[in-house]
Amino acid sequence: KKELTTNQKEQVRGFLTPISLTGLSSVLFGSIDIIILGRFVTPEYIGYYQVAFTLVTSALAIISFGAVLFPLFSRMSGKRLERGFKKSLYVTIPISVLAAIATILIAPIIVHIIYGSQYSPAIGILRLLAVILLIDPLIGIFSGYLISRGQTKKVAIAVIFSTFLNIILNYLFVVNLLGYGMYLAVLGAGIATLISRGIYLLILISAEEKNKNLLS
Repeated sequence: KKELTTNQKEQVRGFLTPISLTGLSSVLFGSIDIIILGRFVTPEYIGYYQVAFTLVTSALAIISFGAVLFPLFSRMSGKRLERGFKKSLYVTIPISVLAAIATILIAPIIVHIIYGSQYSPAIGILRLLAVILLIDPLIGIFSGYLISRGQTKKVAIAVIFSTFLNIILNYLFVVNLLGYGMYLAVLGAGIATLISRGIYLLILISAEEKNKNLLS
């Protein structure tokens, strides 16, 4: 019922602005490859890519714990927060590795059962994008940890930078590989996405390390 103080309003704005930018960039991040591919390849190849990407994101919904852990991180501080953060990594990394390996091994079965044999070209793309199952769950944990420590600007900078990098890499890979066939151009879009997501994760890890050094 009490009105927020000027300082509290500034804190809210300082939190909401980076979070809003992060959300918008994340949405764009997930659709850049499809948008760029749409200009250069025929619809069936976009369909193969979407099939693989949809299967990977469906698996991510099961193994990504960032959204669940963020409220817990927000209530922790000091050594308790550090212990919780490390435990979440110990649990997430093995699950992510197993999920990625399982996806690579059973990709033909998954595609044929869900979509049918006519989508067989999506198998190779799915195996490539399975690496996202290693990267994205860690992105969720590191970004949740940093946001809970009030490092929202660092997360926003990381996702905005990696989004622009994703645009550039997607265009370069797709255009340069298109001469070797549309399928390779689609794989190029997948590689560009993996590289940009990997760099996003590395920036978050670097920010977490700097934060740790400041606290120690």
